[in-house]
Amino acid sequence: MPEKIKKAAEEKLAELEKEFARLTKQVQRNRDLIASEDEKIKSNLDLIASNKARIEAYEKLAKTVEENRARIEELMKKVPGEFVKQEGVWKKALDDWAEEMRMFGQT
Repeated sequence: MPEKIKKAAEEKLAELEKEFARLTKQVQRNRDLIASEDEKIKSNLDLIASNKARIEAYEKLAKTVEENRARIEELMKKVPGEFVKQEGVWKKALDDWAEEMRMFGQT
């Protein structure tokens, strides 16, 4: 009888060792997956920071464009009549430049 108990205990121990090995592998896979996801999160946070910096730069450019537009319009009011005739050309050039800055901000 003790031999049967010993054999049953050894079989149970072997099963438990197999299960332990399987669970150990699963834990390692989960740790690897967590590490991979952590890297993705860090990469995404870096991308968010980069995009915030680009947005700030774009907003600064947009503000500068608007300030320059206002200055040019004020100067146009003060210049001689012949130069005022060219106001449309200057305004169009400034509008084109502003549009390029907007497109830069969208890329």
